[in-house]
Amino acid sequence: MPIRFVLLLAGRDLGRVAVSVGVDKDQKILIADGRLRKLEKPKRKNMKHLLFINCDSSELNSLRHRGALTNEELAKACKAVEDALDEKNTNTQELHKE
Repeated sequence: MPIRFVLLLAGRDLGRVAVSVGVDKDQKILIADGRLRKLEKPKRKNMKHLLFINCDSSELNSLRHRGALTNEELAKACKAVEDALDEKNTNTQELHKE
């Protein structure tokens, strides 16, 4: 399963960005963010509690296939996507004020 960015829609991680790293035997999506949820111990989430984000994750997929993906790089990538989403939401809110 290729890595994809997801926005968490439920639970104590609500609003955080993570990546999908696999699927378990119960068809739950395994997610990690490199900070709270490490690659070594991903969190199981129900698919209906996730929103898949259309964002380029080719670099992460490349690192993963080479076996070079670290929690630090994963955390940086998730933070960058989170910041981009926050900036987009701020700009959208400013447009609605005018």
